[in-house]
Amino acid sequence: MCTMFFTARLSFTFKSNYPARAPSKLLPMLHTGLHTGRDSNEVCKCGIIGGGLGGTSAAYYLRQLWGDKPLEVDIFESRSVGGRLALVNVDGQDYEAGGAVIHPRNRYLGSFAEEFGLGRKELNRRTLGLFNNEEGLYFKTSPWKFISRAKVFARYGRDIKRVQKLVAETMVPFDRIYDHQNKGVAFTTLENLLDSMDEHFVEHTQTTTANMLRAAGFSDRFINELAKGSLMGNYSQTIHAPGFLGTVSMAGVESGLWKIPGGQKQFPEKLLEASGATLIHGEVTSVFRAASPRRTVSYEVQYKKAPRESGRKKYDVLIIAAPLDPGRKNQIQFEDFPGGLDLPKIPYHPLQVLFTHGKMNKNFCGKQNVPTHIMATDTDIFFNKIQKQTSVNNGKDRGKSDYGVWKIYLKNTPTEEQLGSIFDDRKDMCLLLWRAFPEYTLTMELPPFVLHDRLYYANAIEAAATSMEMAVIGGRNVANLAFNQWFDHTDRIDSVKNPSHLLHK
Repeated sequence: MCTMFFTARLSFTFKSNYPARAPSKLLPMLHTGLHTGRDSNEVCKCGIIGGGLGGTSAAYYLRQLWGDKPLEVDIFESRSVGGRLALVNVDGQDYEAGGAVIHPRNRYLGSFAEEFGLGRKELNRRTLGLFNNEEGLYFKTSPWKFISRAKVFARYGRDIKRVQKLVAETMVPFDRIYDHQNKGVAFTTLENLLDSMDEHFVEHTQTTTANMLRAAGFSDRFINELAKGSLMGNYSQTIHAPGFLGTVSMAGVESGLWKIPGGQKQFPEKLLEASGATLIHGEVTSVFRAASPRRTVSYEVQYKKAPRESGRKKYDVLIIAAPLDPGRKNQIQFEDFPGGLDLPKIPYHPLQVLFTHGKMNKNFCGKQNVPTHIMATDTDIFFNKIQKQTSVNNGKDRGKSDYGVWKIYLKNTPTEEQLGSIFDDRKDMCLLLWRAFPEYTLTMELPPFVLHDRLYYANAIEAAATSMEMAVIGGRNVANLAFNQWFDHTDRIDSVKNPSHLLHK
């Protein structure tokens, strides 16, 4: 059975009832004066809503920061730990439903894999195919490395070197966030966090990928094929998406991508265990703001564990580590906030992902050398990307290259005719419906990490880009914020304004 969020087992018919920025005026509320002189022996009670990678990494870093000081952490999760890092079972084997690959420069995930003894496995060599309406599968690379290089160079020339340079030049300043966070620095807004890495990163969230690439000398062919296909496949976006997102999307061109054997959901599971936090299996329904006798703010969380069972718990610090998606059902209600609470209004994209154990149609993919990755480059094709999968159980595929388990990223629920155009034969199928990442636009807000005094939003990071490493960066940022505000370390909040300031630290 499928095990991810809203799921449906498929036979021959498909049904789905899944419902299809202006700059924010929200100002972070840093009431640090209320906490001056806090007793280091005073217990801090922290609640975290969301047991995904952002929430569990926040709990892990809170424990690291507090050390032997008294700290109690609860994590609320209505489903299994891992959030969007989950497994789906197809024909008796488990496959990655969410984050599947890790970039070699992802320091946090690399350090977790080493610390927890999870190991790492480099991805098998992948072949790429490009698909459009007019020609079908019009370009594909070869299993032979030197042939692939020749074909790619013949089609795109020096653009491949240019994109490798672009990604590398982005990763160098991006790495500054690790130095900031290791020093305990925290940022109240996403804009401040991005600006601390590179003064152009915020600008790149406000210009299209197409314009950014054209300014860098890329050809229209590269932009309309590889860049567009990458954005459609990874984020269901076009080349009109922000340039920062486009760069993150194209980071997959680099070699050395890896994963951990057994599934990426082991990351949040191990982080939860290492944090010592208490897991509460329940769905948070309401958050109440309450004033304590010392005139400081506290929060009361109301949650339900079963249709007729509910509970309430009170916290000094509260972290939201789940998307505040206005399109999501069962919204968390924030009550008793003077003047209300101005929440980020960033809609998330409804994504459908179909796992199919089947045999590819030769008319669709060609008679030999079926690509392991097929990207659509026209927006009116019913799929965005098709990927051949390997099981997390043993790392093997299902035999011949045209017969195995395939992961298809869809725009809508597919018809029988559409599936028949891809597969000659299908054995087992599983459709996942979820809201995976924001709808990225040039006008979307870069939201704050601080929603109210000691009320934090880890998922603000996703307005720049969504990835496993970004989730950990967001989780560690709110952990640093919580620690700095609790102990009044105001000199560590928004203290790095830009890279030139870092040179004098």
